[in-house]
Amino acid sequence: MFPLLPPPPGGLYVIEDISTSFPMPIKYDVYADHPESCWTFISRLQAALAGCQTEWPALSAEESELVSWIDAVFLTRCTVIFVKREAQRPKEIERVAELRRRQG
Repeated sequence: MFPLLPPPPGGLYVIEDISTSFPMPIKYDVYADHPESCWTFISRLQAALAGCQTEWPALSAEESELVSWIDAVFLTRCTVIFVKREAQRPKEIERVAELRRRQG
C-alpha cells in the first residue's frame, strides 16, 4: 500500500496496534504468520533510515526501496506513522539497483 500513497502533503502510512507484535506467551504463537515480528521489521527500516542505508542492517532490494521512499518515522503509543518522501534520493535509487543485481 505504501507505494500507492500520494507524495507529501498527505503521504502518511499508519500502522495501529503494534503492541500486538511484541513477543507473547507461547500459547499465542499460533497467530504468528511470519517469522519476523512487525516491530522487528519496523526497527530494521528505522535503522536503515537513520544510517542512510549503509550496509547495515541487511535489507532486501524491496525493503531498501521502501526505505528510499520514507522521509520520517514517528512512534506513538501503539502506533507507527511513516511519512512518504516526494521523491527517492538518487543514492538510494543506485543502492536499490545494485541490490537487485546482487539478489538476482
